[in-house]
Amino acid sequence: MQLIKLESQEQFDKITKKDILIVKWRKGSYNSKEGEVQSYKGCFINRLNEMILNVKKNTYFDIHMYLRDGSFAEEVYLITP
Repeated sequence: MQLIKLESQEQFDKITKKDILIVKWRKGSYNSKEGEVQSYKGCFINRLNEMILNVKKNTYFDIHMYLRDGSFAEEVYLITP
């Protein structure tokens, strides 16, 4: 198993719903209240280029903002087999 840090739009575009993502949230963000590091499965990108992590909890981040270091998602990793 390997962790790959996602650092480009092309990497995000290759993500499928079967993939598992690990997100490290910035301290003080709403999502960090449940834990600074969380895993998500079944993620997808919507038409606004937002990575939807959990629909029921409305957990997402803007990929464009993440790539410019302006997102509450501090680091995003893809787990590969």
